[in-house]
Amino acid sequence: MELLERTYQKFLAASTGGLDALGKVIRLRENNREGLFYLRNTCCLYYTSAEASKFSSCCLDSVEDRITAYRRVLAEGVVPH
Repeated sequence: MELLERTYQKFLAASTGGLDALGKVIRLRENNREGLFYLRNTCCLYYTSAEASKFSSCCLDSVEDRITAYRRVLAEGVVPH
């Protein structure tokens, strides 16, 4: 997990497009499972697609709701949205 997080940080530092303003990656632990999850800050305009389905990182959901869903992924292996 540390390698993945360090690699993401290196990628972010090397990017020139302001990716850090679009969201952040957080590390969560639930029981004996741990993961990195993305918290999007900007809307992807999901409602303009034919499917109109939101990403699990959708900023239209509260941060608390997204973190709860991500914790469920770790605890139960379920996929949010």
